[in-house]
Amino acid sequence: MGTKAYKIIIFSIIALFLTCGCICNNKHLINNHSILSCGNTPLAIQDKKDIAKSFIGNIEYFRCNPDILEPVNFYYPYSERYDSINKQFIPSPITTDKQISVSVERIEYSKDSCLCFAILLIENHYSLINGLEKDREFGRIFDSQAVIGYRKSKKDVFKIYPDEHFMATGFTDNKTPVQIIERDYSYKLRKFGRLMGSIYQDKTFNENVGDSLFFENSPLFQKYNDTTYNFQMYRFLGKDYHYDYPY
Repeated sequence: MGTKAYKIIIFSIIALFLTCGCICNNKHLINNHSILSCGNTPLAIQDKKDIAKSFIGNIEYFRCNPDILEPVNFYYPYSERYDSINKQFIPSPITTDKQISVSVERIEYSKDSCLCFAILLIENHYSLINGLEKDREFGRIFDSQAVIGYRKSKKDVFKIYPDEHFMATGFTDNKTPVQIIERDYSYKLRKFGRLMGSIYQDKTFNENVGDSLFFENSPLFQKYNDTTYNFQMYRFLGKDYHYDYPY
């Protein structure tokens, strides 16, 4: 066998090995990320719009009601701006829909479509506020957050609740923060154990987002009482409260 033919055979074997490896790896990723489907059904498309609108609506609620306490600070950071002259945070003087763009990048449903887990992309337009603060450094205007949605039937609009296990803030591109959130919820949520001072204290997260029994087994979706799920509650200074968001 000539040297040239030998090299061709070796190259073909290596290429075949790499191709098989990529197929296996992609299959593994699909299995682990299946819950983070884009969701392009008519129902998902409408739900994405409604969830994004609700997220903005909750920010606007706190912008217009700055004296109302939001203990987990999920929406407040988007409703306030820093007054560099008076050295204090003040409610944004510009309505939320003109300051922030929100899109739902990933969504997945429980079997009855009454629960969902959604990953959001938030784009900040802080430069519209003249004289209050500078733009985010180096154009770091993209964030990603996760929310859980709940409704009584598929005909209803989801009411959304924050999930604070992971967040990605301050990026210059719109892909990286979403990818980080996807990765963290798909691989790291299962590792959470004792979360001191929270509703989930002493509860074990045995399911990642993407696992087949996520909606059935995760402590997020266990019942706090007969009418309320854990994700609808928060613990503050040793007492439990229901999330009081309008949307």
